[in-house]
Amino acid sequence: MDFDGVTRPSDGPYDIGPYQYISTPTPIPLIGDSGFEQVVVGAGQFKYDPTGSPWAFSGSSGISGNNSGFTSGSPPAPQGSQVAFVQATGSFTRTVADWAAGSYVLTFDAAQRRNFHVSQENFKVLIDGKIVGTFTPSGTSYQSYSTAVFTVTTAGPLTITFQGLDSAGGDNTAFLDQVAVAPASTFSIGDPGFEQVVVGAGQFKYDPTGSPWAFSGSSGISGNNSGFTSGNPPAPQGSQVAFLQATGSFTQTVADWAAGSYVLTFDTAQRGNYGVSRQNFNVLIDGNIVGTFTPSGTSYQSYSTAVFTVTTAGPLTITFQGLDSAGGDNTAFIDGVSVS
Repeated sequence: MDFDGVTRPSDGPYDIGPYQYISTPTPIPLIGDSGFEQVVVGAGQFKYDPTGSPWAFSGSSGISGNNSGFTSGSPPAPQGSQVAFVQATGSFTRTVADWAAGSYVLTFDAAQRRNFHVSQENFKVLIDGKIVGTFTPSGTSYQSYSTAVFTVTTAGPLTITFQGLDSAGGDNTAFLDQVAVAPASTFSIGDPGFEQVVVGAGQFKYDPTGSPWAFSGSSGISGNNSGFTSGNPPAPQGSQVAFLQATGSFTQTVADWAAGSYVLTFDTAQRGNYGVSRQNFNVLIDGNIVGTFTPSGTSYQSYSTAVFTVTTAGPLTITFQGLDSAGGDNTAFIDGVSVS
């Protein structure tokens, strides 16, 4: 798993209170070429059914670089500089070895094609031929998606398939990137997309109440196309995002964490309609920093914290804390918070 943007040790484990950073992820199946970079098609180029990747492409599927005939209307690839595409009923598949018995989810980023009419591609994800999710990306900005939980009862290899459906008919294409597998969580984060307090399109609210998240200082919730978000793509999840302005923060205590190793993932972007925002922020678990982030642009991208290990089951508190290290009026948006 790629921990881009994370402040972490250069090597070896070290302890901070009840947590321990580790230099490698929790032992889970590793997906080779998860970002579709192994076959280099290059910026502005694409290739149908390429060979040389662990993924086997079939039909109207392949790999595209940024700013190609497929991707020229879309944000850059969330991971690296290339994405996979499924057009119409194309598909791609690969077999992953060394699955241990247990319960898992598959995660990935997906978006509709933007530069050729209104794409309505949908696709299904299969594990050894069994459907674990059917998806229709909601827009042309990349969003994070997860399959249903699936259980491996016998250790060994499994085959992952992304299969285009094209239920709407016509020339529809979806892009996919950053495929990963994670153990299924036994708990959930409340209001992960900041939709529970409805501020509405074009509106925002500082320090709202009524969400599992507690907002403090210059933080809050914004709808799409507000005084904060009018210069950004739509929210990756739902129609609202959280914002961290200057040193504002928001926090939530989540119950029922089991002992184990985890990462926190989320989508984030800089504010796009007020100068050049350079906001940075910390993510903390029970007051211990598990990552420091500076979103790289105004399009939403997925980020992950360092791996942290819970040694004693029970509740933990998640905090997003604005730092504003650059000084001035800087704001970052956050959405789609999840734990794996």
